[in-house]
Amino acid sequence: MNIQKYILLFSIITTTAIAQPKYVLQTKIDLATFEKIKKIILKKGLTKTYRNFDGNNPYFKTKYYELFLGSDIGQKNINNDPKKSDFNELQVFSKKYTGIDLSLIAVRIGDLVAKKYWITNDMKEGFVYVEINKKIPLEVLENEIEIVLREFKLGKK
Repeated sequence: MNIQKYILLFSIITTTAIAQPKYVLQTKIDLATFEKIKKIILKKGLTKTYRNFDGNNPYFKTKYYELFLGSDIGQKNINNDPKKSDFNELQVFSKKYTGIDLSLIAVRIGDLVAKKYWITNDMKEGFVYVEINKKIPLEVLENEIEIVLREFKLGKK
């Protein structure tokens, strides 16, 4: 294969990789619902570390899930102190049946200008996004989100 074919192949692969968004708009959890879940976790939950990136994450356990909040300024608030910053990341880990993990990012008004952690240029303020997992269809993730909402008594019965 000559060099032009390699360049063309590299160009196609890079363009395809760049064109794939990491997060997609989440419609079942709007910003108000995200805030309600966050308040429940902060009020009724504990703290628990679930990754090396930071520690003492606000934590809440339901029948099917373990939920963790992550600071909106990342490692600048390595101990997830609610007095230092807010939380825009919600990690949801399935405990029992599905093994599906969700990563939700809330983008509040002013977050883009402030360059809050986890927020990408293609996100818009006032919305919640779910991380795309290429191994799991979006419909399956949406179903998991419905179960989370029901457990928090925020979804359809």
